[in-house]
Amino acid sequence: MKKSIFSVVLFNLTLLILACSSSKQGIAFSDNREISHEELARLESQAKSDSINWKTHYLLGRAYFSQKNYDLAEKSLNTARVLNSLAPEVNIELALVYIATNRQKDGYSELLKVIQTHGGENYVTEIARRLGNPYQSEQISHGNYHHAAPAFSPDGKMIAFQTDRDENMEIYSLEIATNYERRLTNHPARDEFPVFAPSGKFLAFTSTRNDTTHQYDAEKMRDIYFCDLEGNDVRQFTENLDDDWNPTFHPKGELLAFASSRDDVRSSHFSEQWSNLYLANLKTRSLTPLTSDNIQVGGPCFSPDGKWLVMNNNSTGKFHLYQLNLKQRKTEQLTFHDGNDAAPRFNPKGTQIVFFSDINGNCDLFLLDLPSRNLQQLTAQSTDECYPEFSPDGKKIVYQAMVDGKFQIFWLDLTQPLLKDSLIKILETKMTELARENKRKSK
Repeated sequence: MKKSIFSVVLFNLTLLILACSSSKQGIAFSDNREISHEELARLESQAKSDSINWKTHYLLGRAYFSQKNYDLAEKSLNTARVLNSLAPEVNIELALVYIATNRQKDGYSELLKVIQTHGGENYVTEIARRLGNPYQSEQISHGNYHHAAPAFSPDGKMIAFQTDRDENMEIYSLEIATNYERRLTNHPARDEFPVFAPSGKFLAFTSTRNDTTHQYDAEKMRDIYFCDLEGNDVRQFTENLDDDWNPTFHPKGELLAFASSRDDVRSSHFSEQWSNLYLANLKTRSLTPLTSDNIQVGGPCFSPDGKWLVMNNNSTGKFHLYQLNLKQRKTEQLTFHDGNDAAPRFNPKGTQIVFFSDINGNCDLFLLDLPSRNLQQLTAQSTDECYPEFSPDGKKIVYQAMVDGKFQIFWLDLTQPLLKDSLIKILETKMTELARENKRKSK
């Protein structure tokens, strides 16, 4: 995905629908184990001295796989399978090698064989984790229009989101217990990206209603607005000729951070404009710059204790995650892979960050554990999953995912591992999609 394309992803939801749509090829499913050179050398030596022990060759194959040395991984695993053709562990690892080297059909077939044989249910959790689908998910919005950018209320009883069911983007709320939906905005402009105030009494959102130019709607400048939970008392908070977006509240509710292009005086396309983060006092409206770089910065989110701000920027040429110490104003990079990362959100304890990334081709959800810096993939569908947010109790993650060409709202239940039947359905769906794609290419 090109830098400019992912810039569009961060700037505008409509263009996100078009931008994050490349197919997955050569996915390297990792279990986040780091193999030292010493450990690898020990395994290689052990495989030579104990050449008929299938477990030694299996462990060596896993070590090679963790280093993305797929040729040697496959060679070691094939040796292990010759020595013990019935070992599910070996067949699972070989299947993952096949998937990582663009032999997805063979890989998915191998995994189905393991799951559907006697005792296969014992390996469902491990397979689901390694495939990046470790938890149960549930679709909670429906209809032939987009539902997107979901956000939990502080008490966890409500979700705010945006939808184009009224022919343009408007803000709605959903009461989870009753499934009752309420329209909160009613304006011909684009109202997007709602976020609840910590008090739970009002929301912030972005809107193009102050831009009266004749530009294409997706390129109009946004300002930040507030409204109450009934959709009344709509107030404009920022008034600027440039773009203001990504509002996020400080946990104490007195401050609001947001992204803005107001510092870029160049005449450039909106998707290429520089942006910085600002901190606004809700009472005085005074602004304090948090960043001042000639790059693109966005996606701010406060840590639960209010001491840190996580964000994404493209200072390295890719959009990666960073955290900013608000007291010392020191920035630390958190992600370093080859993909682009966006929309980071803390869990309630401040120990994990969920975000979406195009590291595997299209947009998937990932979970970064801050103490260990381990990265876990949460979704691995062939379509896009974006804009995740934790529930206030930390047990669920709400997000948007593409279904039949429209974004719908889902949630992952972090307390419910994926079940056998669900994993079988996922694998069978992947094989069907592969067959359909191969048929299309052969025409």
